[in-house]
Amino acid sequence: GPERFIVYEKVYDKFCESVAAVVRKMEQGAPLSSPYIDCGASCMPQAPAAYQKLVDDAVAKGAKVLAGGELPKEGSQGQFYPPTVLADVTPDMRIAKEEIFGPIMCIFKVPNSDAEAVALANNSDFGLSGCAHSASQARAAAICQQMEAGMASVNDLEGTTYLSQSLPFGGVKYSGFDRFAGPEGLR
Repeated sequence: GPERFIVYEKVYDKFCESVAAVVRKMEQGAPLSSPYIDCGASCMPQAPAAYQKLVDDAVAKGAKVLAGGELPKEGSQGQFYPPTVLADVTPDMRIAKEEIFGPIMCIFKVPNSDAEAVALANNSDFGLSGCAHSASQARAAAICQQMEAGMASVNDLEGTTYLSQSLPFGGVKYSGFDRFAGPEGLR
């Protein structure tokens, strides 16, 4: 899922509070243990420790943990890392430069400028997908057109690009090249 959320300062505090409240209520565990599980385990044994190092680096450089952010207690079963929300993430932090592939939401604050938001979004060695949200679909689409990403969604969190096998899938930069699925994947 999405790793980096770039939020305009005008709505930043409200966004952070709302997201953190939802994430704090999320249930983590084995998917078949309950119908109410929101987040499962990591597929690689070393992943939770790697997530913790990224979170610790971010916090040491000024990020704030709004939810999660700590490895489960010693002796816990499974490869779990709690759903985590980090606010005040900046581009100099390791977590901003690496692909996480884990349950960590990094929130960046930008002035109310589409150009600055796009510049921050493109300030990455990776570019699998991106999305833009706005009350104006035209504005969100214009932002998506400027993103250096293999796929982009307007007012959707990757659902249309990732879950639809009829659409092409692929990234740019270190996130890959070319496409599979959809007409583009057949060329």
